[in-house]
Amino acid sequence: MMDWQRSGLIAGMVVVFGILFVRWNHFEETRRPVVMAESEETLVVPADVAAMDRVASQPRAGQTGVPELSGPATDPGPDLGSARSTDGEERLVSVVTDVLEVTIDTLGGDLVRAALPKHLLSSDVDGKPFVLLARTAHQTYIAQSGLIGPNGTDTRDKRPLFDVAKHKFLLPRDEETLSVALNLEQNGVSITKTYIFRRGDYLIDVIYSINNGTDTVWQANLFGQIQRDTYDPETHNAMAPRPYLGMALTTVEDNYKKITFDDLTEGPFKSDKQGGWVA
Repeated sequence: MMDWQRSGLIAGMVVVFGILFVRWNHFEETRRPVVMAESEETLVVPADVAAMDRVASQPRAGQTGVPELSGPATDPGPDLGSARSTDGEERLVSVVTDVLEVTIDTLGGDLVRAALPKHLLSSDVDGKPFVLLARTAHQTYIAQSGLIGPNGTDTRDKRPLFDVAKHKFLLPRDEETLSVALNLEQNGVSITKTYIFRRGDYLIDVIYSINNGTDTVWQANLFGQIQRDTYDPETHNAMAPRPYLGMALTTVEDNYKKITFDDLTEGPFKSDKQGGWVA
């Protein structure tokens, strides 16, 4: 009787260890970073603003677009040159520093990709950098900025097409800063949108310089926003900790108020507070 009990106990322990081994392998597999295929990492370069909106809205909902801009809807606005023919890839500007790999789309001058070479997806020698911003067939997560107002360059239906001296910028080893200037001529007004990158710094400055060569008053205001969809790269991993997906900001009542994309789908959120932050 004791031999049967001992054999049953040993068999049970073997089964338990076998199950634990299988579960542990499954857990380790789910913990590994997902490396996207080349096609999933390829930047999408829409031909125009309407196509950009279609990319941002398919097949998901919940993203925000270029804001409702000033001026009557019937006002076509100045000719910003965005109708000029461009071959997708020629619009993209590559910027590389010691801590950032950034891509700028000269249509709008937006940041459409940002990778962090010092933060890899895996510890492998050839590990790929973590991609923070991207505009691909699977994801839209970009940083937009522009000028709105009576003489602004940006409307919901039109973004300016900037000129740039070259399409590849690299922070020299003996330099601490790198400036990338995007240039635009608008009816006698010269507009320069400059991105400033600094060694060892993840903060990117955006500066607009306006040279009004006309006799009329020129007026516009700066806007900046994150445009993204509801793509969640963590949904494949049920066992990993789930990060919060949505927006958060400081309000008068709450220092950290969460607002989900579902909340934003139901209607816009408005808050009036001086100071604080939004993410």
